[in-house]
Amino acid sequence: MKTNHTAAKSEIAMARRPVLVVGIGGPTASGKTSLAKILAEKYREMGVCLMDQDSYYLDRGHLTSKQREAVNYDEPYAIDHNLFRSHLESLLIGQVVEKPVYDFVTHTRTRRFQMLRPQGLIILEGIHCFWDGRARALMGLKVYVDADPDLRFIRRLQRDMGERGRSTESVIAQYVNTVRPMQKRYVEPFKDRADLVVKTTESLGRAAGELIHAVAEHFSVRFPRSKMLVA
Repeated sequence: MKTNHTAAKSEIAMARRPVLVVGIGGPTASGKTSLAKILAEKYREMGVCLMDQDSYYLDRGHLTSKQREAVNYDEPYAIDHNLFRSHLESLLIGQVVEKPVYDFVTHTRTRRFQMLRPQGLIILEGIHCFWDGRARALMGLKVYVDADPDLRFIRRLQRDMGERGRSTESVIAQYVNTVRPMQKRYVEPFKDRADLVVKTTESLGRAAGELIHAVAEHFSVRFPRSKMLVA
């Protein structure tokens, strides 16, 4: 049985362990998820924890189906930032967390969870990844992913119809009414605060290469004695 003293020592040890938190934000369908997965696979053997912000949408189970459809899911207030930040803080002190599983078809959280364990590399990914200043302050590297607007719209259309059961009309209406204006208001201003800006319009591979190089370089500067990350 773990005593309070042992648990405290474990938290202190985790706090001293080299940990790099990489935040990956940017507009819809810019390639954030793809880059996060590539980065996670690159350092899989080292140990990676991937927190996708899409899992942290607020539960709308108390609303009727019609009311759920009227919710603006593209503003930052649609995200449970308190839980997102709390889970990040817990991971940083060595605690395991239960990431919720969100159902985009019903706009509700399921009863299932995904266990996230603390690792040397923690990747945060989502449109409003940089919106909460308290979570942003914990990021060692902030990466803004961008792509040409027309390409992003095509990607989103394909994704929402293929993976989230949406119709062409509903995707277009949401993009015009909430996605585009919310991005201009809440997402694009953080581009100037990013440590690195990459574009996926021409090549996802090139953007991934820039990201991997930046992560390895940033980690070596912050933790020069660590050999956990290599380019």
